[in-house]
Amino acid sequence: MHKIPVPFGINNSGHLIAAQSIQVGGTYTCPYCGEALKCD
Repeated sequence: MHKIPVPFGINNSGHLIAAQSIQVGGTYTCPYCGEALKCD
């Protein structure tokens, strides 16, 4: 796993969500590579 800040994530519904609007514990994927994002 890489620690690279990503400004957006894709939620389960396929919507692009800004990093400051994500919810801890949510499931998001990287819009660039499709890998799961860890939300701390």
